[in-house]
Amino acid sequence: MINTIERARGRWREILPQLGIDTRFLTNKHGPCPLCGGRDRYRFDDKIGDGTYYCNGCGAGTGLIMIRKLKGWDHRTACDEIDKIIGIGSNTVPAAAAPNRDASRRRSAIERAISAARSPGVVDAYLARRGLQARSPVLLGDARCPYFVEVGKERQLLGHFPAVVAPILGPDGSMQSLHRIYDADLDPRKKTLPPVGTINGGAVRLFDPDEDLGIGEGIENSLAAHELFGVPVWAALTANGIRSFVPPPGLMRFHIFADNDADNSFDGQAAAFELAKRLRIDKARSGLIIEVHVPPTAGADWLDMLVEKVVA
Repeated sequence: MINTIERARGRWREILPQLGIDTRFLTNKHGPCPLCGGRDRYRFDDKIGDGTYYCNGCGAGTGLIMIRKLKGWDHRTACDEIDKIIGIGSNTVPAAAAPNRDASRRRSAIERAISAARSPGVVDAYLARRGLQARSPVLLGDARCPYFVEVGKERQLLGHFPAVVAPILGPDGSMQSLHRIYDADLDPRKKTLPPVGTINGGAVRLFDPDEDLGIGEGIENSLAAHELFGVPVWAALTANGIRSFVPPPGLMRFHIFADNDADNSFDGQAAAFELAKRLRIDKARSGLIIEVHVPPTAGADWLDMLVEKVVA
């Protein structure tokens, strides 16, 4: 059975309006919340295409959680209704070759995107503007990266824009997807290609680990943590990515760089401590030193801390 969440990735702006969420609630700007009615506490950021949102009143979630809250549905019912929209019912058994065709097509899309990313100046310009000095050899620049939007059920090319391109590797080191940060006035600015298999447990491997390794959420945030703490850091891209992250074997010390979401839902802290707890009780990782780092300021991440340090 094809996983509903994986199939829905990148399609929430198509799915949500058909389940009762008006398109005016699907912008990355502060505004009214479709769930709790707050007037200026909500925005839809759609990180890595999972339909993510946050609201200062009723908390953060994904597109699936939004639908469950709106409709009062359980997980299975929500997935069934989403499957009706994206064309695969939860009881449908696809032909055996279909997943292989999907994987091959997605792998080819990743390879084409990598081959087109030949403009390192795009990376330098973007990171410098964000206040970062650290550079990772895995980050690529595409001066004319295509940007698609969903119009109804159609996928249309909006244009070509400069973008930072980052490979997402699975826990086994296999290429699973690409994350793109567009250096342009777009909404959303960050998009992730559909995965070959799954990005659960994976990350953007910014630096080679030694005995130490850290994990952060966004790429800029992880680069900032690397500058501040002097350890190699990977980017899990979202709080859910941190929750599911699988560190490589052979580490002596593992750092979790959480966002301080105390001004919102505490999702950054919750994800970090959930990962720390999972690793602590893992007998295969006995002896691993685990450190959770949280910025002292509510609403801050590690890039905020780096910029504050530089300004001071």
